[in-house]
Order: sequence, then structure tokens, then C-alpha cells
Amino acid sequence: MAGKTFVKDLKAGGAVEGMFLVAQKEVRQKKTGGDYLYMALRDKTGTVTAFMWDGYEPILPKLEVGGYLKVSAMVQKYNNRTQLVVRKAELVAPASVEAAEFLPATTLDTAALWGDIERRIGAVKDPFLRKLLQAAFAGPGVKEGFLRAPAAKMMHHSCVGGLIEHTHSLMKLCDLVAGFYPQLDADLLAAGAILHDWGKTRELSSEGAFDYTREGRLVGHIVMTAQEIERIVNGIPDFPAELKGNITHLIISHHGQYEFGSPKMPKLREALVLSHLDSLDSHLKGFDEDLADAEEGSAYSDIMGRYIFETNVKPKA
Repeated sequence: MAGKTFVKDLKAGGAVEGMFLVAQKEVRQKKTGGDYLYMALRDKTGTVTAFMWDGYEPILPKLEVGGYLKVSAMVQKYNNRTQLVVRKAELVAPASVEAAEFLPATTLDTAALWGDIERRIGAVKDPFLRKLLQAAFAGPGVKEGFLRAPAAKMMHHSCVGGLIEHTHSLMKLCDLVAGFYPQLDADLLAAGAILHDWGKTRELSSEGAFDYTREGRLVGHIVMTAQEIERIVNGIPDFPAELKGNITHLIISHHGQYEFGSPKMPKLREALVLSHLDSLDSHLKGFDEDLADAEEGSAYSDIMGRYIFETNVKPKA
């Protein structure tokens, strides 16, 4: 096969031989009995689901998330989404791979996004919130990690720079809504937007593959962020206790529901707005990603849990 075939170029009905990063792997049970290997395979253009119904046992002991796999597969469509049926698979030594070719990255200018966030921090009128925000990004490597980190392992903004893209969108949305509802504390809401996923710089690793760190699995980004706020606030003289409680509440309630991992439900206006806008931005991004390869304008969406559709289906060329 001449040249490399990228995920975005896969066409149903054809065959592909190529190398991919293993973003997810799991041995599952067939409905008819026996096991099969389920994988999510990734390159810089996207992620594709892959199934290996048999013959995977020799590679399984050394197959790791973050490793690389050369596959021979057939391309098919299921629920209007592309997937691979792998016939042969071979492990590839990481030392022989250029890792940047396998990690998707935001198409936005992360330096420009950071400039917007930095200016918004500087415009925060409350001096205590401004000091908190400035300190949160002042540590060694924190800003650099924030610009590189994904916002999620798989579901939305799962790319290099995904965290700052999502944070910037949420910050802008919160400012728009605060301008419409004067009863909202715009500074508190902006601070919540900027800090809400701060802990993902430590929860998720972007080296080799997007996966949870040990600390991420044991503690999680919500608790990490709350701990960091506690640490910073304790170093700011006379930081108001009520303000500390308010910003902490926005962080620990931003997932909106207990079943979504929120230690608390939103109990402030600003917390309610933050949780809804966070859900909106993440779901809309996941919506777009799920429809990215939908040739017929429809696909099953994992993040939505249902079929989704384009508003206007473009005719095939």
C-alpha cells in the first residue's frame, strides 16, 4: 500500500493496512460465546473502533494502551460510523514511531486562546479571585501542561490542546450569559469556568495515549482542583471564607449530577449556569466529532446515547 492511510480517509468496503496508536483495549464476550478483542485505534486525524474476532491471543499479553499496532483490516460501517474488522495485528516498537503522528491536536491557536484567558484573568475585579487565578497557573510547567492537555480521554475535546479549547469556550459562554443575567456574579462565574477542569492537567496523560494517571484514577480532577484552591487560598492573606466556599462549590458541582461524579449538586446561580454550559460545550463538541465521518448525515453518538443527525444533509458528490 502506497503511503499512509489516516483514520479520516477510511472508506467502508475497502481494506487497510496501517499503523495506529492503541487508545483503548478490552476483551469482551461474544453473544454467541467466546471472547473477542475490542479496541479504539487512533492517529492524528481521529479515532476508529476496531474488532478482532479471533487470533488476537498471541499479541494480548504485550498489548498496552499507548502502544502501537500494525493491522490488516476490512473497513465497514455500523450505525453509520466507520469501524475496522482486524484480520491480522502486529505489535510495533515505540522507539520506531513518531508519536506526534498518532495524537490528534486542536486546530485552534492555543497561544491565542491562552492570551484571551490571561486577559480575562487580568480583568477580574475581585482582587482575591484574581490572585487565585494567577496563582493557579504560576507553578512550574502548569501553563505548558494546560495548553497541551486533552479535556477527556475519549468523549469530547480528546486531543492535544483540547483542555484549553474547552476552557476558553466555556469562559466565553459564561461571559455571554453573565451579560444577559445581571443577578449573576460575572467574576465568580468566569473564575469557575477557567478553573473547573484545572485538575485534568494531572488527571490525564498525553504521553503516548490519552489515559488516566494513577493520581487521576485514585483522586480525580474535581478533587485535585479543590485541593489546589485550598492550597492557594491558604497562602492569600484575608481571603474571604465565603468566597472560598463559593468558588469551591462551583468546582465540585460542575458535573451537575451525583451520577456524573459531582460531589455536590449546584446550589448557587453561578454553579447552575456553569454546569449547564459545561455540559452544552462538551456535548456539542462530542456531537460534531461523532458526525465527522457520517456520510449520510447520521450516526450513533456515544456521548448522547442516541442517533444524531445533521440539520442539512449535503448530497453526495
